[in-house]
Amino acid sequence: MGIYDKLHIMILIGREHITLHSREFPSARTALAMWQAISQKAAWADQAEVATCFPAVKFLTPKMARFFPVGINCVITTQIAFNTGVLIVLAVNEFETTQFQRS
Repeated sequence: MGIYDKLHIMILIGREHITLHSREFPSARTALAMWQAISQKAAWADQAEVATCFPAVKFLTPKMARFFPVGINCVITTQIAFNTGVLIVLAVNEFETTQFQRS
């Protein structure tokens, strides 16, 4: 039994991206704080467990996921190391709802 098995939580790295986005868009604070709280208390072992917690999650690769918190217009891009329980926030950006983005 490893240390991850004993802790049963995800280790969140990259909180500064959440903090910066919350400062720029104060209306997003509550939704981002809720996402962070849920994510930190989770113990995801695979993509299915992430999708159970956040049904709107989209996996870009087996370990890279985009989360779309409810009620705000942003996307959280992450990398998840299921084997070690580490969740890395790579970016928090506004989400463009249009299919085509400007170049």
